[in-house]
Amino acid sequence: MDPKFSFSRLAIAIALFLFLVSPAMAQGTTGDIVGRVVDSTEKTVPGATVTATNKGTGQARTATTNDSGEFSITDLPPGKYDLTVEAPSFSKSLLRDYELNVGANRTLNIEMKPGEVTAVVEIMADSLAIETTKSDIGGVVTPLEVQNLPLLNRTFAALSVIMPEARPVGNFDPTKTRVGNVAFNGGDGRQVDVNVDGGDNKDNVVGSLLQNFSYESIQEFQVLQHRWTAESGRAVGGVVNVISKSGSNEFHGSFFANFRDEALRKLDFFEKQRLAANPAFVKPTFSRQEIGGSIGGPLNFPRFGEGGPSYYNGKDKLFFFFALERFRERQNVPVSQAAAVQLPFIPGVQFVSEIPTPYNDTLLTAKVDHNLTANQTMFYRFSYQKNDSPNDQVGNPANTDLSGGNTDNNKFYSFVTNHTWTISPTKLNQLAFHFQDFNNAILGVTTNPRLCFSGCPAGGIEIGANVNVPQATTERKYQFRDDFSWQSGNHGLKFGTNYINTELGGFFFFGSKGYTVTFFDSPALLQAGSPPIRKDSRPRAPFRIYSLLMVKELTTRRFTSWRCIFRMTTRSLPISR
Repeated sequence: MDPKFSFSRLAIAIALFLFLVSPAMAQGTTGDIVGRVVDSTEKTVPGATVTATNKGTGQARTATTNDSGEFSITDLPPGKYDLTVEAPSFSKSLLRDYELNVGANRTLNIEMKPGEVTAVVEIMADSLAIETTKSDIGGVVTPLEVQNLPLLNRTFAALSVIMPEARPVGNFDPTKTRVGNVAFNGGDGRQVDVNVDGGDNKDNVVGSLLQNFSYESIQEFQVLQHRWTAESGRAVGGVVNVISKSGSNEFHGSFFANFRDEALRKLDFFEKQRLAANPAFVKPTFSRQEIGGSIGGPLNFPRFGEGGPSYYNGKDKLFFFFALERFRERQNVPVSQAAAVQLPFIPGVQFVSEIPTPYNDTLLTAKVDHNLTANQTMFYRFSYQKNDSPNDQVGNPANTDLSGGNTDNNKFYSFVTNHTWTISPTKLNQLAFHFQDFNNAILGVTTNPRLCFSGCPAGGIEIGANVNVPQATTERKYQFRDDFSWQSGNHGLKFGTNYINTELGGFFFFGSKGYTVTFFDSPALLQAGSPPIRKDSRPRAPFRIYSLLMVKELTTRRFTSWRCIFRMTTRSLPISR
């Protein structure tokens, strides 16, 4: 038999096997608990039953220790758990309020005490939890930090900068003026891979994160700077895995309001200098209001029909969470002193001393968690964002009037559904679908030609169509992901498939669209009627007209990203204490 032919058939068979079986990388949405159970003499306890019960939803997962006393419970949703360990001739060991964070792989050494099976011995978690099975470098911003750390802007990207090697970076695209951006390892932020509830949230046009989410809906997130595992293999500049909040068996809610105004602050150092030089100086106009809240709990609703209870009780079965935020900001960009002098000389100009640059943002998240059976769970999460920031393409200070402004409108939709099936104590499968849609339009406020004076655009004065408009971006994404975990003895097998189809569209122009009229002199000289003089002392035309034809249009296109991932990990147990 031809060895090349045999090798090709073997490669195809392996690829088909990996695709069809398609078992989980934890999708960046879960954590693992592994460990070893021993008695007071350090002898292993085989056959012990270890149960992890989510305190919020009541969902439980179990595992049985092997001959070496080892156990593993993988792909658990982040949250607080009660862990119990039971074995014949031993008292039950109970670990309360054990907090498992996203991406954690906690190793527990649990010692059982001889005694009656009905007796309960409580153990402490803080001194037991260690991580010995991971090599990636990163950290987790915990729910406590998300709730308590102060933020100037309510985005998880702004909070990511507390991680080592993280830093805030500036905006690099008109669609990112208010998104917020973070970079790691000296990068510029474009290469960071962001996932929310396992769904890809990366902007495939310019990089960085695509959509912001209601900060009140964020439970926690993981930041990875180096040596992340295969499921995050497409990232090159860092990985951020965000987990949204879920409802629980108890009703919980929150409400917040925050406002800032220039009347409530004193002049800063530079403003004091300007006031000393110009007694007529006043503080720039600024006001900001943020308001929002959340509510979550069991989902109870009336039942119709004869027999049975009159309403459906969602305790331990069905939960909801809802968060809504509204952001409103008002400030102005001052017109430069040179432009303030020259603009009134232009007939028909819409002169103002300050150009308003308001910003409005609405964020909404709704999530439903459903415990289908003791072994199957699902969640559905929908998120929406709509913002607008008029005149955000005007320079600061401005050298134009109101006709040089623009509109900037953005809409985002994101929907994720995830099905988790515990096939057996050693086998688990996760199937997820994600849909995301983004629509951006940055348009001009006039169709008049662009008029430039005195060296425009390099510091000159201009009116008419803004040079950065019109432009638009559309992005629609479909993602299917299936991951499978299989624990066999001391070995953990994880493999899966991640399929992402992204459709991109839009357009932009290099320079202004349409005609540009350039005047060689200032508006004041032109109105005074002074004849323009060339360097050779001969009269010349006062202006020139040209049509800028450097137009680049990004036509609608489609590209597909597909990955088939395989990884095997080996845990060296027993673990030294």
